[in-house]
Amino acid sequence: MNNRKIEEAPLYLRDRFPSLESLVTCLSSNPSVVDGDACLFRAAYVPESVLPQSVQRAYRFWPPDEMIAADGSMPYWWLYAAHAAETAIWEAQFCKNDITRPGTFYFDEFATLHGVIAELRFPRPLRLWNIDGSVASRLGIYDDLSSPEWEWSQWFGYLMDRGMLSVDEAVRPDGFVYPSRRHRGHTAVAISSRALPELRDGVVRVEIPFSEHPEYVKMYGDRLRVAPPLRTAPSAGK
Repeated sequence: MNNRKIEEAPLYLRDRFPSLESLVTCLSSNPSVVDGDACLFRAAYVPESVLPQSVQRAYRFWPPDEMIAADGSMPYWWLYAAHAAETAIWEAQFCKNDITRPGTFYFDEFATLHGVIAELRFPRPLRLWNIDGSVASRLGIYDDLSSPEWEWSQWFGYLMDRGMLSVDEAVRPDGFVYPSRRHRGHTAVAISSRALPELRDGVVRVEIPFSEHPEYVKMYGDRLRVAPPLRTAPSAGK
């Protein structure tokens, strides 16, 4: 940490974050553990993305743009999973909503053809900070945590990374649990890329094609499911 450059969020965002000290104090007193025999679910658009060595897009809690190198490399990123397969499906947007047809949902075509649902069992219990509803309320971040605003989420992810690095390595969290924004009432998990080198080789994984998964079969028969929206044909010359 002594040689690590500390970035600052833009002024217009700073008063929407708790202090680093408040964050660490609160989350350290409310840990969550995923037992080694319990599995997490991850939805990946291609099998190679289930446990990648690196990523080009890190999504919701990814590093702010200022921290991404010219070659696209990042100082850290998060591997997203969930306690339930259905939550992983919604979080990864294998299922989507069409704003022109409210009250319906559809399957992402690429996910239907190539996506997989992976069941992951890790070689040891995972140490996770738990941002449940009570913690989010106490920290004053519940609305922002549920918001689709990406810039706040990026800087919050950076704050979480700083907080984890400030904890002794022997008890350092591997990631954090947070309320799913796309599957309300359920939880998702963000595992730090810094923890993955130790965990990756010992993970027991079972992959099922999305189109063959029991959740797909159940949702396929849902009366609210509709066909994907028609793609707009490209204009001539493009």
